[in-house]
Amino acid sequence: MTTPLPLNDAEMALLMVGISEFNNGRYWQAHEEWEDLWKRLKVDFPEPQYKALQGLIQCAALLYQYQKENPRGVANMWSKLCEKMGRPGNLKFTNLWGIDVGHLLAKIESYFIAANNADWNLNCNLVQIHLSEGLKG
Repeated sequence: MTTPLPLNDAEMALLMVGISEFNNGRYWQAHEEWEDLWKRLKVDFPEPQYKALQGLIQCAALLYQYQKENPRGVANMWSKLCEKMGRPGNLKFTNLWGIDVGHLLAKIESYFIAANNADWNLNCNLVQIHLSEGLKG
């Protein structure tokens, strides 16, 4: 498993704005904030790390697709984010700048499973990202 390089203050601020948008159910806006961060990291960070951030963006996109009741969109995002972040039980990162990746993916996986069963009754706002204070890097 990979340990991510630390973010500087400006990068951490972009991550936090995206997390706030995500936690408030504004998945498209979270995607946009994190995309700005992704563009910065793509220049200086190793591929697994900026790809993992892309996976985080795809978590937001998956929930957006779930809200739109788009099973193909949910399945596509699940496949793409798993390539970048791993799957529950087989993670590429356990901690991504304080984000518990295993917890997040376990939550997100339930929306993938529900979409596969045409179950659109899950509340996306129950998926929240909380940073582990000791793991912020």
